[in-house]
Amino acid sequence: MIDTHCHIDFDEFDEDRDNVISRAKEKLNAVINSGYGLESNAKALALSKEYEGFVYPTFGFHPVSSQNSPQEEIDAAHNQMIEHLDEILAVGEVGMDFFYCTDKSLRARQQEIFTGFIEIANEYKIYLAMSHLMLENMVYNSETQTQKFTLTAFEN
Repeated sequence: MIDTHCHIDFDEFDEDRDNVISRAKEKLNAVINSGYGLESNAKALALSKEYEGFVYPTFGFHPVSSQNSPQEEIDAAHNQMIEHLDEILAVGEVGMDFFYCTDKSLRARQQEIFTGFIEIANEYKIYLAMSHLMLENMVYNSETQTQKFTLTAFEN
């Protein structure tokens, strides 16, 4: 069994991360640590090297964070993903989150950013790990779809 979406890079795990991973190894064959920003992506990669063969990284940018980020930061995330394609399992955690974001212009920004990540996944034939909240139809009917994806969905 594999945990396909976790964040063991969170600071909350700094003091007992080894213990958490040891307990996970008792029940799981692997965990996929989902990056959600530039710093988190770097931590996910470092953890995959420290716990090689058990922790596998994905590189992403959380939609709520991305909507307020300058384009230079989004471009840096794209470049980070492309530079580490051979070391990551997927582009993600990426997506759209309209539960916490009600502003129409920020929603449009999230969709624009998400489309850029879909394009990277398609161009480089890498999986896309999507996170979405209250957007099933929009995600599934997106004009730019990818053939390989995992989906983490939260619904109220």
